[in-house]
This record gives sequence, structure tokens and C-alpha cells, in this order.
Amino acid sequence: MPTRPDSYRAAQLPLFTIFEPKMKSGKTTGRIAIVSASEEESGFAGLTNCGFKRKRIAGYDFYEGEIQGAPVVLLITGWGKVRAAQSVTLLHHHYPVTRLFFVGACGGIGEWQRGDICIPALFDYYDFNVFPLLKSHIYPQFEPHGYLALKHNAGMIKLVERLLAEFGRVFYGLALTGDSFVTDKEVIHRTGKLDKFYKKLLPEMMKRGREASGGSLNLPALLKKSPKGAIIDMESAVIAETCVNLNIDFLVIRIVSDSIDSNSHNDFTAFLTETMPRMTDKIIQIICK
Repeated sequence: MPTRPDSYRAAQLPLFTIFEPKMKSGKTTGRIAIVSASEEESGFAGLTNCGFKRKRIAGYDFYEGEIQGAPVVLLITGWGKVRAAQSVTLLHHHYPVTRLFFVGACGGIGEWQRGDICIPALFDYYDFNVFPLLKSHIYPQFEPHGYLALKHNAGMIKLVERLLAEFGRVFYGLALTGDSFVTDKEVIHRTGKLDKFYKKLLPEMMKRGREASGGSLNLPALLKKSPKGAIIDMESAVIAETCVNLNIDFLVIRIVSDSIDSNSHNDFTAFLTETMPRMTDKIIQIICK
């Protein structure tokens, strides 16, 4: 195996990182950012016409306003990793955002069911591969563990508890991100990501217990109770990585719209029309409460 290039050794991220919102006089300052990849997934319909001020920056539309008295900026990134990273970086530069919530749909593989809500606690890219320079499907910035993992602060934990009380099937899980709408499970299985997670990473985390999470969340126990498998999307891992690098407190909230198969595109479209608006409306209310 060739030696890893020096450029890949920089900016490696710790496995578990905590992101605390900026505080002033005991109160959270700045706006809440609510972000989604598309208008259909966002739940923003009607909001942007209710007193929100539109600001266009470098090809992206930002909407400033209030929801239930909370100052909010809304953003549609567009699909894919590049647009997600660009737009969140612009958001960070132009707004004093203390918390960012990414809300959207996703595909489910394994035991994940349509309508389940996934709070990704582990993030990775299924489509990054520079083999034979490195081992197959290794993303250097997430080494040595192979995943970027999240530890929430107390406020985020309470928000997840409110989501659980409202929707029932809310679980922490593994998010695999790439620039494709996947309709074949073998695309994911061929990367070895799921095998690595269940045969190596999760058992190692279980041995360490709460210590593996660094504190307030016992991620190994929570992941053990979650549906087996992963969610598949086009933005979650890059949202997480960008927020880590910019020190933005964040939470990704994904709703499973389809199982990954040849009918995924039809299931996805139907879910966004029939079910997604009701769920995202309620999620936004809980975020801004």
C-alpha cells in the first residue's frame, strides 16, 4: 500500500466532538438556521411569504424572519455535496448562526422503514474512493475510525426527546452520503461500509460503553437499539463535516421516504407529496419551540 500523501494527513477530525452554542448572559444568541436540500423536502412552503426577507448571496437564497418568536434563517442548498458545503459556508459567513438544523428525506437500507426519523450519529461517504492510493473507500479526514461521529449537547438531546414523543419511531443511526440517487442496495454493500460498521466499529464502541461517546450520550447503546442498516442521502455527511470545521452546533433530521430498490424514485416522489409536508411542519415547530 502506498504511503498516504502528506496533504491527506491534515485536518483529521476527532471521532466524537461536542458543539456548544455561543452564549451571552446565559442566553443563546444569534439565529437558528433551518436548512434543506429542496423545497419539497423543506417544509418551508408558506413560510417564506409570511414576512420573511429574501437575500440572495452567490446564487443561494436566504430567508430571514421569525417562527414562533424565534429568529430564523431558512436555506435551500440544492442536492449534492458541493452545494451543501458551499451554501452552509456562506450561511456561516453572513449570519451569526448558533444552531443549524438540516431537515430532509433519505433512503433506507436494512431495517429502516418509510416514515422513520433518523438522527444521524455517525457519518461517512459511500462514494469517496482513491484506491489504490489508499485502502478502498477510505475517507482520510475521518480516519482512524472511518466515521465522523456526533455528540449532542443537552439542548439537542431534549429536542430529540420531543421528536420521539411526537413521532414514536425516532432513532439514532448511520448516514452514508454520496452524489447519487441510489436505487440498488449493492452500490452500498460493495463499499463494505455496513460490514465494517457492524463487525468492527459497533462492537468496539460497545466494549467502551458510554466512554466511547465522551459523556452525555451513550451512543453505542442507542445505536444498538436502532434499526439495523443505514440511511442513504446526498448531503448529511458534508453538512456534518462542514459544521464541525466551522464550529456550528448542528443536528441532522432525516425522514425515510423510500427503501432502496428499483421503485425508489416513485416512492420518494409520493412520500414528498403525501407525507413529508405534515412531518416537516411539525418538526419545524418543535425546533423553534
